Amino acid sequence: MSLDRPNSPKAADVPAHAIVPDYELIERIGSGAYGEVWLARSVLGQLRAVKVIYRNRFADSRPFEREFEGIQRFEPISGSHPSQLAILHVGRNATDGYFYYVMELADNASEPSSGLTGAPYVPRTLRHDIETRGRLPIADCVQVGLSLATALNHLHRNCLVHRDIKPSNVIFVKGIAKLGDIGLVTEAGDTQSIVGTEGYLPLEGPGTPTADIFSLGKVLYEISTGLDRRRFPELPPEMRSWTDYGDAIQFNEIVLRSCATVAPQRYATAEELRVDLRRVGDGKLVRRKRVWKNPFVLSGLAALVLAILLLRLVGLDAARTWSRGNNYLVSPSDEIENLVSQGHELIRLESQFQIEKAIEKFKAATNLAPDFAPAYNGLFHAFVHLEGSVGVQGLRDMMTKLNELRPASSEAMQASAFIKWMDWDYAGAIREGGRAVSLPAFSKEGDAYKYLELGFLPQYDFVWVVGSGSGRLNFR
Repeated sequence: MSLDRPNSPKAADVPAHAIVPDYELIERIGSGAYGEVWLARSVLGQLRAVKVIYRNRFADSRPFEREFEGIQRFEPISGSHPSQLAILHVGRNATDGYFYYVMELADNASEPSSGLTGAPYVPRTLRHDIETRGRLPIADCVQVGLSLATALNHLHRNCLVHRDIKPSNVIFVKGIAKLGDIGLVTEAGDTQSIVGTEGYLPLEGPGTPTADIFSLGKVLYEISTGLDRRRFPELPPEMRSWTDYGDAIQFNEIVLRSCATVAPQRYATAEELRVDLRRVGDGKLVRRKRVWKNPFVLSGLAALVLAILLLRLVGLDAARTWSRGNNYLVSPSDEIENLVSQGHELIRLESQFQIEKAIEKFKAATNLAPDFAPAYNGLFHAFVHLEGSVGVQGLRDMMTKLNELRPASSEAMQASAFIKWMDWDYAGAIREGGRAVSLPAFSKEGDAYKYLELGFLPQYDFVWVVGSGSGRLNFR
């Protein structure tokens, strides 16, 4: 259902059988394949929006009934939270084959401060804001995100999902962004029908809370960058010149996590998303979920940038050393070797339970051999997968240990680069990453990671550094 104003929004266009008791339908303000949205006036003179859905516009009754069921589910909670679009009345005419619902009216985009007086009515949607303003200031993006994340959290807590979050379905009511077009709302887990809009849907399809979070993430991407959602995760080349560049980087961390391809890597709940948005709004750093999983799978852009970096900054000779191999550290104890090997196998399984088991294996190896660096390298990679203070402190401790045991190793520099990246020291991370590429590795795992190290840096900073015009970076 589009809320773009049609060319002929006259009351005469109302089908004779579309009767909404106690409301005068003034003009059509939105239309779609199955129904229309009308500006209406109640008998008390209040302006409302009325959506009318017609049975004869569906090939069969199921989608018509599905949309009605969506309204049935949403109506009881619509007035229970200020973040939700209030449904004021629902009616159905079974004889003539339509139903309707009366709802809050979106602000007037043509004259938002004075209602309809002296100005034609143009519903203010997020799509309208993007088209008229371009990318929104990050402060505005945060406010929009907070409103929508709050609404989603309330929806999900009531075991419902939206399934079609996009800018044209976000309306402003008294300046507050709200989720509109709620006809597709259904019970969480309902994946029997594929609905939604291309580009806003995750690979697994709609029907789950994390799928809604993905869709919202794409909306946040569009309003914060001004780019179409199909260009995700590309960032505007002029972004570094923005006055709110620092906040934009933080905001993009939220977008990246919300739009993760694999559902478990997204925010688990809309409340978690809301908390991070609030942190950006308060000028605090986002607690980022860094993922170092499947390091051999890189986007085309990251792979290209890595190739450029290797050839441009390190040289062809360094690239050739990959095939020559290294003298890896080997423990004289088969038990220790087996513990380290088992730990890395467990990490590859990527579940929280298996990560904890991997940590146990690596710690057992360090207890048997306190100076065996490969075991500490395994612990570092395991801690990458742990969230919260335990994971962060573990990473810092292992970085320190690796630099004590093997300071001139690729693994020690990989760890240093990762910690600098976590601390937002991108220049330092790139410097240490370059050293990681040029230094020998003491383990096969370190050798596997060394040429991918810089691919984990944020792509936009990575590209800007490589293309900065300086021609080189100096590694110390």
